[in-house]
Amino acid sequence: MAREPDRRREPIPRSRFSNGEYRKIIRHCRSRIDALNPVRPYNLDDLLSKWEAHTGRTVQLMPMSLRQGNLTGLCLSSTATDYIVFEQDAAQLHRLHIIYHEFGHLLCDHRSQELDIKVSSLLFPTLDPMTVRRTLMRNCTYSDRQEQEAETTAYILMESLFAPSAASTASNESTNPAHRIAESLTIPNG
Repeated sequence: MAREPDRRREPIPRSRFSNGEYRKIIRHCRSRIDALNPVRPYNLDDLLSKWEAHTGRTVQLMPMSLRQGNLTGLCLSSTATDYIVFEQDAAQLHRLHIIYHEFGHLLCDHRSQELDIKVSSLLFPTLDPMTVRRTLMRNCTYSDRQEQEAETTAYILMESLFAPSAASTASNESTNPAHRIAESLTIPNG
């Protein structure tokens, strides 16, 4: 019997990557997600608690007004906590995408070298940007491949919100797509 073709859309344009390289990125992101053994459809609370159990680190979601620049989100890490900063005024679905994108950087173990001065000024307006930069030694700029991985991870996680699941047929409420989306978009207080 012939297999049905995979009709899932590709996460984002991949003009910089060959088909083979792009497929590797998708497999890599899926394997990172699967390593946490999350429930489907993916749920932010479940993913974060699985991440915390897996790494021994806590995750703190930090809504902020980031409108002064073109930044919509970033992740920072301290010794024991990962911080996901996201645009508080973004639409609910966009906010979740931003959080999943930044979570993708954590999940794929992305590292960067230094904090951008603009980002430093947005996050810590009362501190000298160079002091913050030297202290945190982080930056929101990643390589093209790292951005592709983070965006692919976000897409895979978001995609599950709209895909039917076997568990969703258990009750009328859980088969209602609007109900499933609303429950999935609940952002924990943190």
